[in-house]
Amino acid sequence: MRYTQGSLAYTQDQYFFWTRLSSFQNIKIIGIDIEHQPVQAYLYLDILLQNRTLPSEIRDNLNKIRQFLVSFHGDVDAFMKNIETYMLQLQDDVSKRETLYRQAFGQDYYKFNLVLKT
Repeated sequence: MRYTQGSLAYTQDQYFFWTRLSSFQNIKIIGIDIEHQPVQAYLYLDILLQNRTLPSEIRDNLNKIRQFLVSFHGDVDAFMKNIETYMLQLQDDVSKRETLYRQAFGQDYYKFNLVLKT
């Protein structure tokens, strides 16, 4: 297929390949280099929180993510200093109340937990 790369035939082959995959076979990629882009990681967590009904036991804890993002004014070092303690507390809370977090995030729990741990 490389000999047709850049051509219409190559593009059509790629299109048909990806559209034929069932939803179960689709690949989801989280394209965030979290170690070097912490603000984007927390923006992603905020996106995962949108339009979710959160159990009251964990709602306040998760809403702090948005509060930290709203207070971010471009100083990554200050952001990291302020959020580090919170993230450790959130990780601890997730381990203690995993069932509630799984209910809240459903299929996105794995993504939420992956970003949280990184």
